[in-house]
Amino acid sequence: MRLSWERWWYSQDSAEARNSVEAGIGVPLGDFTAGGLFDESRFESWKKTVEGRHKGTYFGAKDIKLLTSVASPAILEAYNRCVQTTEPGLQMFDVVSDARSRIVTLYIKYNPEGHDGSRPRVEASAMVNATLAVPAPGLETPEFIRAGSELPFGTRPVTVRITDPNELAVFDLYTDKGCPSHNIRLATDPPRLIELAAHSFTRSRNIEIGGLPYGDDVIHNAPPYHACPNMAEYQLSPQFPAGQKADYRLEIEYAAANSRPVKVEFNGKLVNDNALAAATGGWYPAHQKWGNVGVVEVRSGMNHIRISRNNVFPHVRRLRFTLL
Repeated sequence: MRLSWERWWYSQDSAEARNSVEAGIGVPLGDFTAGGLFDESRFESWKKTVEGRHKGTYFGAKDIKLLTSVASPAILEAYNRCVQTTEPGLQMFDVVSDARSRIVTLYIKYNPEGHDGSRPRVEASAMVNATLAVPAPGLETPEFIRAGSELPFGTRPVTVRITDPNELAVFDLYTDKGCPSHNIRLATDPPRLIELAAHSFTRSRNIEIGGLPYGDDVIHNAPPYHACPNMAEYQLSPQFPAGQKADYRLEIEYAAANSRPVKVEFNGKLVNDNALAAATGGWYPAHQKWGNVGVVEVRSGMNHIRISRNNVFPHVRRLRFTLL
């Protein structure tokens, strides 16, 4: 994402960048300000340092490749809906950048309609239950874009902080080319289903991903495939309202020609010390079956899952949490 926003800042001339900074649109990636005010010389100096990377380009194939390789699913969804959309007119989208700190990035997109080459002029903007994450000098508290600003063709980000995640945040933008309105509520009901790929572990011991004819997405004992302890740890961070907890049924998809029971712990507590003990009929993808592990209490913030065995693992493919 940083590369894409760098390209966006680079695409602006000094006057546009000044308007963007003063209107609090996005967060400058270079040091463009001095004493809270836009500094043209600093901006031009920064542009020279990145000129080789960005000259003549704007949201090109390299940006898309970067986004699809490193961005979270939420950011990718916003990118695909907003940055890549060719629907004419003015639109507003959002993606939660950090639910814990209540930071949200709004995306304002304008595609020209017909042969009209003029840009939208902002008549007013208003937000309820939110403030700018980076306050802009002279901008009224309820505003997220300054009246009188011109919106460029393409995409412009606005970074805001939701005041109360349990209440609706409302964003209204009034321009001479459309008046989009957008609502955001960070606090949501717990998701009914959460899945983790077995190969998405954060720590492991003697574990290999794929590499054998048992499936590219499974984990199993690592080379040289001798009998040795196996372990995999995972992190789970659902977007719950702060302080909320919910009970989930934990299941694990695995294959095993003979019994290889594992111990499963959740947030430091033992859930099952004899999980996945049943053989499934073989080691291959066709033999993958879901095994019930037990009930776990998933909390807001970070959760930790640990699967371990003093010998080699069965062939594990997925973890599934179903809301009870």
